[in-house]
Amino acid sequence: MLLSGKELKQFRTRRGLTIRDVAKYAELSISTISDIENGKAPINEHNHKCITSGINKAFFEKVQEKNNPEKDANDTKNTNETATDEKASKIKTVKAPVVPKKGVVKSGKKISNT
Repeated sequence: MLLSGKELKQFRTRRGLTIRDVAKYAELSISTISDIENGKAPINEHNHKCITSGINKAFFEKVQEKNNPEKDANDTKNTNETATDEKASKIKTVKAPVVPKKGVVKSGKKISNT
């Protein structure tokens, strides 16, 4: 049995999810989900399955984030550190030899490059 668009909207909002949250996992556009929920577009089995699956996955992620707030902060920190480490490993520091120009005075002595 397929839920109506109105019932899908209730299913989503009772879980505190936005259409954007659901669209992230539903493989449907925000406008398609909105049109289905508001009765502007018909619902078929494929869209119904995508939306209900998207709601379940988004809700699961929300619960995980709520239960593990430190994990999110650490993940962000670790991701940033990894990105910085990767960038640093790609940068090569090369010191070019300094060759004084002919006639330049250094330490009070005239240098000649002959």
